[in-house]
Amino acid sequence: MIRTLIVAILTALTIGCNKNDNFNNEQITYSISASSNTNITDKPLLIQAYPNPFSSRVNVDLVVNQQSEISVSVSGKRGFLQKIIDKYETGPGYVNIRMDFTDFEPGVYLCEIVVNDIVERIELLKAM
Repeated sequence: MIRTLIVAILTALTIGCNKNDNFNNEQITYSISASSNTNITDKPLLIQAYPNPFSSRVNVDLVVNQQSEISVSVSGKRGFLQKIIDKYETGPGYVNIRMDFTDFEPGVYLCEIVVNDIVERIELLKAM
């Protein structure tokens, strides 16, 4: 039920999105690091975002249990979509994505993370 609602909201936000208007031409900068570990969870994907709410930077930690291809995108309150990471390949283990929203207005941002065929969405709240 909640997942269906989030998908509906994301769809509504991205309708009419102008590809040339990417968060008022601001770009989310990021860094990514990964460490291999084959002795991890049997779940295919675990996600944690912290701190959330955040003031300028947010970390998104992933735990993947197999060879994975990761894509990350963020949509803003006006529905503009920005692809952050496209097809980052990693083995089983931990992945940390640190995103910098310093130049962005406070508000709710929807982060979509795709790992292989699994799609997860999390809300990121940028505080004042």
